[in-house]
Amino acid sequence: MVFGGRALTRIDGCVTFVPFGAPGDHVELTITQKKKNYQIAQIKKILQEGPGRRTPRCPHFKVCAGCQLQHLDYSTQLESKKGFIEEALHVNHVNIHASPQEWSYRSHIRFNLQKDAIGFRMGFIGHDNHSLIEPSICPIFSEDSVFFSTLKQELLTLPNEGIRSASLRLFKKKKGMVLAFSFFPKLPKKTFLFPCSIGTAYKSPAGEKYFGETSLSQKILGLDVSFSPYGFMQNNLPLSAKLYQTLVNWVGDVPQKIFDLYCGVGITTALLSQRGHDVLGIELNRSLSPCENAQIRYGSVEKILPKIGRTPDVTLVNPPRTGLSKEVLPLLNSSRLLYVSCMPSTLARDLQRLASRYRIKRVEGFDLFPQTTHVESLVLLEHIEQKKL
Repeated sequence: MVFGGRALTRIDGCVTFVPFGAPGDHVELTITQKKKNYQIAQIKKILQEGPGRRTPRCPHFKVCAGCQLQHLDYSTQLESKKGFIEEALHVNHVNIHASPQEWSYRSHIRFNLQKDAIGFRMGFIGHDNHSLIEPSICPIFSEDSVFFSTLKQELLTLPNEGIRSASLRLFKKKKGMVLAFSFFPKLPKKTFLFPCSIGTAYKSPAGEKYFGETSLSQKILGLDVSFSPYGFMQNNLPLSAKLYQTLVNWVGDVPQKIFDLYCGVGITTALLSQRGHDVLGIELNRSLSPCENAQIRYGSVEKILPKIGRTPDVTLVNPPRTGLSKEVLPLLNSSRLLYVSCMPSTLARDLQRLASRYRIKRVEGFDLFPQTTHVESLVLLEHIEQKKL
């Protein structure tokens, strides 16, 4: 398997990618695309199933683009993701942490809303990048078909005059679902309370909210974490907590000066400050709560980091999937660097750019998103001491 969820084989020496293939499959293929250095083939017939193949749980699998690996049993998924990391980073024996739950692990999910003559329709974008797949269930989020059916009917009552596009985020809470709508270019003239939910928020590009939930909260490793329903919050909270705990353990208990770059809602900032570390968090969005022993600076890392004028003992980076910018890379000079990444390819690129100054000390993987090709990596790097001549 290769990153992206395709099986890899060779036909007459040509690299061939097979969507929805499984390791060990014996199949008949139809070549659908030929490129200069590779080709893509579709499975025409499965002659013999590989040992890791299974029946997908979701009725929308293969048409919805949300999942790519439901046809593989969970142990095969983990082995594949272990391979994604090892191949990208050129390392061996990576330990990958399994998700406590293979299904219903997502705490929130995003839907596209499309309007027609009747009203808004809710769904995921399909593999063709334009079809709207209307789900009856979503096994990685919720298999409550009654809720999905009720929400679809209630959406039809939402006024849509002047609305060109919209999206909806659903948040699972103990007492029910919270809905967070985003509308473009403006909010509806009237709003609607959804009986199937316990709270609703409305937002336009300007950030205006009509009513409802302005912030949500979640308990992680003893922290009460507040976050915007429109901001970033990690899914799969039990395994995310294990990732954060592993990171904190790698830093250690001896008080140190730490920079926490792209610190999000400040979970690692708060956890490390609780241990007595002197932490500076940098985040673009104003979404953090004050922490003892921690300073927070709001803005881009590219603009703030050059102005600080001091080098920490440890630097944490958790950038978006595009990775670290060329402006940030030369500014990283701490003794130890911890890198959290959701994209093995950009992680590998950044580590290659850092290779003259840092060596990889330790790598672990965390399967925050079962049934998909996504995998989180935590890498510990140590600065290479330069010998004086």
